[in-house]
Amino acid sequence: MAFQALEELKSADPEYAKIPFRKVEETQDPDYAVFRHEDNQKWFAVIMNVRRSRLGLMGDDFTDILNVKVDDLLYRDFLLQQKGYLPGYHFARGKWVSVLLDGTVPLENILPLIDASYQTTVYMYVAAPVSAVLYQCTVTDTDQPCDFDNGKLTVRKLMRIRLERRYGVGEFTFERLKEAFGIYAVRGPRGIPNSLHEELNR
Repeated sequence: MAFQALEELKSADPEYAKIPFRKVEETQDPDYAVFRHEDNQKWFAVIMNVRRSRLGLMGDDFTDILNVKVDDLLYRDFLLQQKGYLPGYHFARGKWVSVLLDGTVPLENILPLIDASYQTTVYMYVAAPVSAVLYQCTVTDTDQPCDFDNGKLTVRKLMRIRLERRYGVGEFTFERLKEAFGIYAVRGPRGIPNSLHEELNR
């Protein structure tokens, strides 16, 4: 059911990939179902079939799990205290959670996690005279049709965002981005280093 929800709700086609983990996992099917964002190709969910013993559970039979990203670390810690939620299997970074797909966790509890993992966080940099990152937003929808053309700018698609946080004008200035994080130019959409991402989410 979670597999179907990923395909239907997010219009995402799974990519069956042999994930190059450090340890070769003995599975019934080594090709895991990876779901990616269409725009940036980043993962937002992975369905895997692993031995229960690998998850710290009783038994050595195989079970299906769904790996999703949970950005809110307090919420992640809360989930890990509930039955059916485990630290992200084979994911070193602490923001991933593995959810048992054996019926332990009801589907209605899994769907919001898929939504949250799918959503993308963007940081908005305001140019001169401000020259600083001022907003953290969550992308709630993409590829919204638009027909704007004033002769200088043409826009055919938009994304819908939700404001999550405002930063002070002096917190993440261009000078600080350059000196502390090695960012020497902001001329359009770009990725950010992990060190800056962590600082923006303190």
